[in-house]
Amino acid sequence: MNTATTQTRADGDGPGRILDEAVRLDARHRHAAIGLRPPQTLGDHLRGHGPALLGGAALLERLEDCGLTGHGGGHFPVAAKWRSVLLSGGTATVVANAAESDPASAKDEVLLRQRPHLVLDGLALAVRVLGAREGVLWLHEASSALDAVAAALRERSTAGLADPPLRVVDAPASYLAGESSAVRRFLAGGPLLPGPRDVPQSLGSPVIQNVETLARVALVARGAVDAADAALVTVLDEGLRTVAETMPAETVAGVVLRTRGFGGPPPRAVLVGGYAGTWVSWEQAQEFALAGPTRWPGTGPGLVAVLPYGACGLAETAALLRYLAGSSAGQCGPCVFGLPSLADLADRLVRGRAGHGDVVRLNAEAAQIDGRGACSHPDGAVRLLSSALATFADDVDEHVHRSRCREGNDGRVFPVPGRE
Repeated sequence: MNTATTQTRADGDGPGRILDEAVRLDARHRHAAIGLRPPQTLGDHLRGHGPALLGGAALLERLEDCGLTGHGGGHFPVAAKWRSVLLSGGTATVVANAAESDPASAKDEVLLRQRPHLVLDGLALAVRVLGAREGVLWLHEASSALDAVAAALRERSTAGLADPPLRVVDAPASYLAGESSAVRRFLAGGPLLPGPRDVPQSLGSPVIQNVETLARVALVARGAVDAADAALVTVLDEGLRTVAETMPAETVAGVVLRTRGFGGPPPRAVLVGGYAGTWVSWEQAQEFALAGPTRWPGTGPGLVAVLPYGACGLAETAALLRYLAGSSAGQCGPCVFGLPSLADLADRLVRGRAGHGDVVRLNAEAAQIDGRGACSHPDGAVRLLSSALATFADDVDEHVHRSRCREGNDGRVFPVPGRE
């Protein structure tokens, strides 16, 4: 695979867009970005966008009117979240979360490497609106965006911008490092592990927003309210990760066809929402929108992984279940015992060694795990498995009754860390 990055022209244009062009990167080499455009300088940023004119109550009202929601996966309305924080007494820290942990995701990385000032503008605005003392940019310690962010902060300091205190924290590169409660625990001096799901967020704890959310805050503050209805997505397809901007009318299938740029048979299915997301058939992918008011709820953090014709969805699911089991926090029985058991049973099914009773057990164990973990990590694995068993029901029968896979069973289409 050639590791060079290429760029293709994205459909449409407008003041609410973040990327002028879709960016393509090698799927298995996260830092292979030859040809990626250099970070936008502060001068070019200000010439292109101008100052962020709105703040305070006026910005909150505009965010509410345009309906901007978070882009980290939860899709909670930004204005409602900020108003709740203000009513509870505010916060000392606002965190711009760029620790996208799905191995194939690249939208936050590309955003920071090409438009760092847009994110920093949004972070500064959030700090001011919420009356916080500082803003923190949270990245993985191995992130390829660290240099771009450091250079952007130096530019802003040299230019004398009236930013609030902004700093970078580079966290360990683990799958759960971007989970909100884990970020809060780490910043408070605790372990980088998710907190219990039933414990309410403490008053004054850090407010966490995805970096794309903050970039769109900066655009909305400049009057580009259409930015609220767009979304960055990463499309994993045929060994490439393509980061593109999708608009409300575009479906999952639409962005796949636009970014792949070649013919051939249609995909078998699409995994939407990340490695702990939901499998959908190609027919469903032609109906579900990725952005805007009609956005499908399962879009998650904006990762679309394409299962090509001739690949086995059950084999890919088994490989991802094994990865999720190995990436758990290890804080409860569903993670320590439940996820490895699901991975073992899925492996048996893929290898043609499972009978009907094993499939029944697989469904029963998934039901026992769902909603019972100390955090939501096991729920994602159950969602992945349950949607696979439904989407690939015919393949389940083939594996059980004929002890073989009619598509191929290596489970190596999607990149998994630590596996050659």
